[in-house]
Amino acid sequence: MKKMFAKIGMPSILSLVFLLGGLFFSSNTAQAQKLVDPAGTSVIKLPNGLTWKSKGAAVTALQTEINNIAQELNSGSASNPLYLKMQATVYLGTSERLDNGMDVPTAALNGFYAVAPAQGLDSSHNTPGMSQSDWNAIYNDLIALLSE
Repeated sequence: MKKMFAKIGMPSILSLVFLLGGLFFSSNTAQAQKLVDPAGTSVIKLPNGLTWKSKGAAVTALQTEINNIAQELNSGSASNPLYLKMQATVYLGTSERLDNGMDVPTAALNGFYAVAPAQGLDSSHNTPGMSQSDWNAIYNDLIALLSE
C-alpha cells in the first residue's frame, strides 16, 4: 500500500486520510434487508394448537382491524392515539407484504420490525411515548389476529 502511494508522490499522512475516508464512507452505505423466512420453517413460533390463518383470511382480519382503529381515531375517543396509529401502521405494513406475496409469518415479522425497535438493538425507530410494553402488546395482538 505504501509503495502504491509513494509511486504517485503522496505523503503517508495524506494516504492515510484517503484510506480512512474511503473506509468511513463505504461503511455508511447500507442496503435494506428483509427478514426472510427460510423455506419450510416458521420465523415466529405459535403456541401449541394454533396455526397461521390463510393469506386471504389474514388480509381480511388486518383490514377489519385497520378500519376499526381508523373509526376509533376519528371518533376522538381513543385513550392512546399514538399506540393506535402505530398499531395501524404495523397492520397496514403486514397487509401490504401479504399482498406482495409473502407468507403470513414472514409478513407479520417484517411488518412489525419495519416500524418497531428490536429489543435493545435498534434505536433508529424509537418513538417518543411508546414503551417496550406497548410494542410487545402490538406484537402479541398481531400474532393473535393472524393465528387461529
